[in-house]
Amino acid sequence: MRDYYHVVVVQADSKRKVVLFKDISKNELKKKFIKPFGRGENLLIASTIYKVADIKKVQIIKTNDVADTLIKSHEDKFNKYRDQANNEPGSSVHFGPYFSRDSDIVKCGIDVTSDFITNAPSIKPSMLYEIIHNPWVVGIGTVLLTTLILWLISNYFGITF
Repeated sequence: MRDYYHVVVVQADSKRKVVLFKDISKNELKKKFIKPFGRGENLLIASTIYKVADIKKVQIIKTNDVADTLIKSHEDKFNKYRDQANNEPGSSVHFGPYFSRDSDIVKCGIDVTSDFITNAPSIKPSMLYEIIHNPWVVGIGTVLLTTLILWLISNYFGITF
């Protein structure tokens, strides 16, 4: 039996669960999500960019069937329970219809997040930050700035060094 993996995240500015990947293999999971996430790279999925720094929660769900089938089964179970509860004599609580979402996959499988993600992603600093904070750049910049200041003082104030 084949295993299917599904990646569900919550972004920092939202409480809503977003399904980034569904019905992918273990190899696809590692290639498309685990490695880029671990390196702190942004994720481009269906023309939407997800910044790893903005992801506050990750869930990796493992199932033995495709998401649509499992979610439909979950919806059918709820609707059966709803119909049974609503038809009981003397029932004072009435449930409305259940509308399933892709994020309901978290209720249909096993959370295996800890098998794949053990550390926070390493958010890579920008290239400009790396250049400015390079010890060689700081050292040369300090020498140049000192030279410029001494030259200005000697030319404008007549002080020689």
